Amino acid sequence: MSDGSWELQAAIFTALNVTDVKALATGGIHAPAPQDTPLPYVEIGESDSVAADVQCRQGVNETITIHVWTAPGSNAKAKQIISKIRDVLHAQNLTVSGRSSAFAVVGSTRIFDDEDETSIHGVVTLTVSHFS
Repeated sequence: MSDGSWELQAAIFTALNVTDVKALATGGIHAPAPQDTPLPYVEIGESDSVAADVQCRQGVNETITIHVWTAPGSNAKAKQIISKIRDVLHAQNLTVSGRSSAFAVVGSTRIFDDEDETSIHGVVTLTVSHFS
């Protein structure tokens, strides 16, 4: 039996690809992003999970990091993309194959100049509680 992690990533990828996020992130939505992907783009990145079993149901609390990469000079584009990601994913019940429920919450966002000095880096921390 799957823990639903791969299916959850697929659901997040689909949600981001059929919204205004894709229109703003002209370099695409990736998991992971190929080297030399044009800015701006979104990358579904790292994840971690902990068991959240309840009343004979197997559950997982999974935290996924979503990266936003934009051109340097202004945080405006990163903020716009992050805002759209929040609109799509925060406080939403996601449809995840093989899971009876999957509730998503955007826990934090942050934006900073990336250490490579050639991009602005935005980070969205998404936690999803999902159950079999």
